[in-house]
Amino acid sequence: MIYNKLTTLRNTLLLLLLLPLCVQSCHRNANRDANEAEKDNRSTSELSSDLTEYGSNDLSFESILQPLDPNAYYMGECKSLNGTSPTEFLVSLNEVKEKSFAATFYKIPDHQKMTVTPESLSGVVRSRKVTVTFGGKEMVIKKIKLARTSTGIKGSFHVDKQPYEFSLNRYEQPDYKIFENRYRKASHPCRILKNVKYGEAMGYWTSNVTSNLSYFEIFAKGVSSSVKKKKLDLLMDIYLPENDTLSSRPLIVFLHGGAFYIGDKADNPIVLWCKHFAACGYVVASINYRMGFQLTKAAIERCGYGAVQDAHAAVRFLLSNKEEYRINPDYIFVAGSSAGAITSLNLAFMRNATRPASSRKHGAFSDLGDIESSGNTLKEEFHIRAVANMWGAVNDLGLLSSSKTNIVSFHGNADQLVPYDTGIPFSDTKVKIGGLFFGQMYGSAAIHRQAQKLGYRSEFYTFEGAGHAPHVDKDNMPKQEFYFIQSHIRDFFFREFVPQAAGIRRVPGEPQWFRVDGENISKVFWKAEGGFILQTQGNSARVVFMADSPHKLHASVLWENGASEMFSIDL
Repeated sequence: MIYNKLTTLRNTLLLLLLLPLCVQSCHRNANRDANEAEKDNRSTSELSSDLTEYGSNDLSFESILQPLDPNAYYMGECKSLNGTSPTEFLVSLNEVKEKSFAATFYKIPDHQKMTVTPESLSGVVRSRKVTVTFGGKEMVIKKIKLARTSTGIKGSFHVDKQPYEFSLNRYEQPDYKIFENRYRKASHPCRILKNVKYGEAMGYWTSNVTSNLSYFEIFAKGVSSSVKKKKLDLLMDIYLPENDTLSSRPLIVFLHGGAFYIGDKADNPIVLWCKHFAACGYVVASINYRMGFQLTKAAIERCGYGAVQDAHAAVRFLLSNKEEYRINPDYIFVAGSSAGAITSLNLAFMRNATRPASSRKHGAFSDLGDIESSGNTLKEEFHIRAVANMWGAVNDLGLLSSSKTNIVSFHGNADQLVPYDTGIPFSDTKVKIGGLFFGQMYGSAAIHRQAQKLGYRSEFYTFEGAGHAPHVDKDNMPKQEFYFIQSHIRDFFFREFVPQAAGIRRVPGEPQWFRVDGENISKVFWKAEGGFILQTQGNSARVVFMADSPHKLHASVLWENGASEMFSIDL
């Protein structure tokens, strides 16, 4: 009984807060004849058949202090029954006494204005009448009817014989969710599938671990092993993010360096990078590819081409198993260092029409076949979205025009093994063998200039005074350059998921409406500082701000590809 009475009193007070709306917005249209008024009275009866009528003698503002929240805003809509458009408003309660109240009223303007200005509102019960003062005018409310709804209250009342209806609900800011910072934060444990076979090919070897061998021993071993080719299993290690619910994930293929002579998919810096990017939400593969060559320029070039064929076969294999590994074929990346970078660049940009002449039949050399004809018979097609080039090079800058693939490059400007800009590999002053076995190559500086000329997104980082492989020490352990490279690859690849142009924009011609630009957006959560989010629709939100407060709008956005971003604007 007490609860019902308090509810009745609370609802009655909230109703009183509606009066200025009726006075300022609806009452202007009340000049109608008696027949029209009677028609509206019948409409009120029909529309409010579930309402209960209350009189002013039921009011006791002191009793309703407890149920009302003086720190809350209440949002409502009111309309007269003569067909005028509804008016929206917000109110906040400032003071409640036994027979009076004071509140602040915010009329939501039409769609051409973004700010709301506070106005005072007060009410008093005297002589068994409910009188409300707003804008210096007093009005008497009669025939008060109320009913609770699932989300608030609704009601009807009369002012000067004019009928009005309203709905009122406590205003709640929409939920604001900050999504997992996928692709930029390592938040998943990593599971490794080792020695997954992706194909077979004729060659000399696919792994050459040399940690305890001298240069002479490496060379002697290579010469004895490069006499006759044999059928080799092509293997990869696959790194998968655990506890990951995304059904379709991007792929990065890492290729180790070693001058097409030494190295392995389990080289320490490669393993560390693979684990990091898998923890960030990628499917990552580190592959072994064919290495070894006889000491002729054509043989070395053919060896490099075979590595490109193997990398192509590896990607085809992964895409043919995209359901098992949950790979998104629209987001394929490749990264490599030294020979691995050369292979990565050629994988992205080389086409059969531009493959080296040495890969075709000439003299004693047989035709090595097209790029996609080796390793396995899978026919998957793909596009590399971006390459991480670590101290790599290409034989011909013209290759870059074959694919719109973005490039992030890293190179020491004292590198004497792979040219920093344009030059001959292995230009070391002590052992000048480069000109005997290599032609001119174009290193990272030249690649960056060409990529910019072609309009690609390209970033280039120079390690001043550094030679080849500046990311590890003599024990193959990471240095600070390793983590610098890691963070910049991470951020560069991330821009493939969330374009830099994305952000909060005003909807043209609609000052209260804002939207997040970008395609394939899954969810958007909004937050307004100093304002109210009135409505959300798709990627858009309708917002108004208090005139006397700072105006700041935030959007937390999740894309279908799993990436998320937070945007903010000051208004």
